[in-house]
Amino acid sequence: MKALLQAVDGEKNSANVSWGGLTFLTVLVLLVSLVSIGFTRDEGFIATFWPSNAVVLAILLRSSRNLPNHARILASGAIAIFLANLAGGNAPALSAAMAAANIAEVGAATALLLRLRERMDLARIRTLSIFILAAGGAAPVVGASIGAAALGHAHAAAWPPIWLNWYASDALGMVIVGPFLLTLNSASWRMLRSEKRYVEAVTILLLIAVVIIMAAYYRAFLFIIVPVMLVAIFRYRLAGAAIGMLVIAFVGTVFIVQGIGAPVLQATPAERILALQIFLAATALWSFPVAAVLAERDRLMAALNAANSRLAAEIERKSRLVTGLHRRLVNAEEQERLRLSHELHDQTGQTLAAALLELSRIEKQVGGLERDRLHRLRGQVEQIAQTVHRVSWELRPAAIDELGLASALANYASEWSVQFGIATDFHGGSVDLDRLPDEIRMTIYRVVGEALTNVAKHARGASAVSIVLGGERALLHLTIEDNGCGFDPAAVPEPAAKHAGSGLGLAGMRERLLLVGGELDIESSPGLGTTLFVRIPVLPLQPASKAA
Repeated sequence: MKALLQAVDGEKNSANVSWGGLTFLTVLVLLVSLVSIGFTRDEGFIATFWPSNAVVLAILLRSSRNLPNHARILASGAIAIFLANLAGGNAPALSAAMAAANIAEVGAATALLLRLRERMDLARIRTLSIFILAAGGAAPVVGASIGAAALGHAHAAAWPPIWLNWYASDALGMVIVGPFLLTLNSASWRMLRSEKRYVEAVTILLLIAVVIIMAAYYRAFLFIIVPVMLVAIFRYRLAGAAIGMLVIAFVGTVFIVQGIGAPVLQATPAERILALQIFLAATALWSFPVAAVLAERDRLMAALNAANSRLAAEIERKSRLVTGLHRRLVNAEEQERLRLSHELHDQTGQTLAAALLELSRIEKQVGGLERDRLHRLRGQVEQIAQTVHRVSWELRPAAIDELGLASALANYASEWSVQFGIATDFHGGSVDLDRLPDEIRMTIYRVVGEALTNVAKHARGASAVSIVLGGERALLHLTIEDNGCGFDPAAVPEPAAKHAGSGLGLAGMRERLLLVGGELDIESSPGLGTTLFVRIPVLPLQPASKAA
C-alpha cells in the first residue's frame, strides 16, 4: 500500500518516476493483467473491465509532465501487458499488438486529459465529466480499434463483437479504476489514519461485498446496492464511490466467470457479463457525479466557513479597535474632567473665596444702601462659589481620591437624597474598592450617578432607592433598586449615544460598562419599580480589613 501511495501521489510535488517506481509499476500492471486475462481467456475474449490501462494512466497523471518520463512509464506498461499476454498463451506478434493497443489508448487518454484539464481533481464535477468523456469515452476507441483488428486477424473472427467487448471493458476499467487510483494518495490515507476511521471504512467495504454476494443468490438485494453505495459516498465522497465500484466489479466478475450463485439472468456468460457491464456503467454514471457534487459542496462550505472566520476575525479586530479608541476617549474625558475640576477648585474656587472675604471686610466698613447692595452681591458670589464647587465635585469628586470610592458614593447618595427628597440607602460592601483601577472606579461612580439621575427624572412616585455595591472573588456587583413607577424595558427605545451633557442613558451606561468588560441587566415592569444589575469582572477582590 505504501509503495502504491508513493507511486501515484503527486498532490504536493510532481516528480519523475524513479527506476524503483518503474519496476513496481511493471510488476503491478503485469499482475493485474495476468489476473484479468486468467478470468476471461476461456470465455471468448470476454472481459468485464480491463484495469491495467487505468493504472498506467493514473501514474502518468500523477508524475512529472515531460516526454522522457512519460515515455518510460508507457514503456513499463507496454512491457508488462506484453508479458502478461505471452503468459496467457498469445503469440508474440499478437501480444505485441495487444500491448500497442493498450498503450495507444493510455497515450490518447493522457493527451486528451492534459489538453482539456491542467489538474485532475476528480472531486470537481467539471473535471470528473472531462475524465469520463476523455478516458472512459474517447480513448478506448483507439485501443478497441487496434486490438479488435489484431484479435480478429489472429483468430479469423469477426471484429465488431470483439471491438464492442474491448471498448466496454476498457471504458469501465478507466472509469472504475482511474478515479480510485487518482483519489488514493498519502493525504487521504493520513486523514483516514488520523481520524481513526479504519473500522468504519472496513465495515462499509464488507457491507458492499456482502450485498453483492447476496445479490448473486437473491435478486432483491440488487436494490440494496444503491443505498449502500450512497452510504459509502456520503462518508468518503469520491473515494467511497470508487472503492465501492471496484468491489462490485471484482465480485461480480468472479461470480459470473466462476459460475457462483444463482444467475440473475438465465443467459450465457457473455450475456451476463454484458448485463454486468451495463449495470456498472449505470452505477458509475450516478455515483461519481453525486460524490463530486458532495465534494464540491464540502469545498464551498469550507470556503464559506473560512470566509466567515476571516470576516468574524476582521469584525473582532475592528471592534477591539473601536473599543480601544472609545476607551481612550473616555479616559481622555476623565482626565479633562480632572483638570477642569482642579482648575475650578484650586483657582476659581480660591479666587471666589478671596473675593467673599474682601466683600465681607468692605461690607463691615459701609452702611446704609451700599451695605445692603454689598450684602446681596456677597450672596450672589456665594451662590457662584457653591455652583463652582458643585460643578467641580461633579466633574471629579475629590472624595474618590481622598476618602475612597465607597465614601464618595455614600456622600453623593446622601446629597442626592437631600436634594430630591427620596430616601437613599447605600451599602458599600466589605471589599477594598480602592484597589480597583481608576477606570473601573470612575465607571461605577458615573453609572450610579446616571442611575440616580434617571430615578429623579423618570421614576414617578419613587420614595426610596437602594444601592448595594460588593463583590465575590473576581466579580464586582452593583445593584440599584427604586420603588418608582417602573416601565417596560422592551418598549422603550434607547438612543445609542448621547452628548455628555445630556447624560449616559441606559444604552450609554451599557456602552461605558462594555469598555471595562461589564454588563448591565434591567428588571422592571409598570408599577413595580426598576432594578439595575451591574457586573464587572475585576482582579480577585480583597476584604476591606486587609486593605486597611
